[in-house]
Amino acid sequence: MCCLRERVLAVAPNASETISDVGYTVSLQYGPDDKVGRAFCYIAGFSKHANLGFQSGAGLPDPESVLEGTARR
Repeated sequence: MCCLRERVLAVAPNASETISDVGYTVSLQYGPDDKVGRAFCYIAGFSKHANLGFQSGAGLPDPESVLEGTARR
């Protein structure tokens, strides 16, 4: 999780980082301020892996087809 955090902050050094307990894991959310609803990406940590997700990620350009997911947004 720390490597993902470092990458997100390297790309968006002015992003506000908010830590949320979402019940089944802890999530780090990044956005222009501390309002979770305005976050543009998140990192969710698990015991053996971490997920990097993008709010509205389905609308992002993906010319190399590296993004995965089934979300409508």
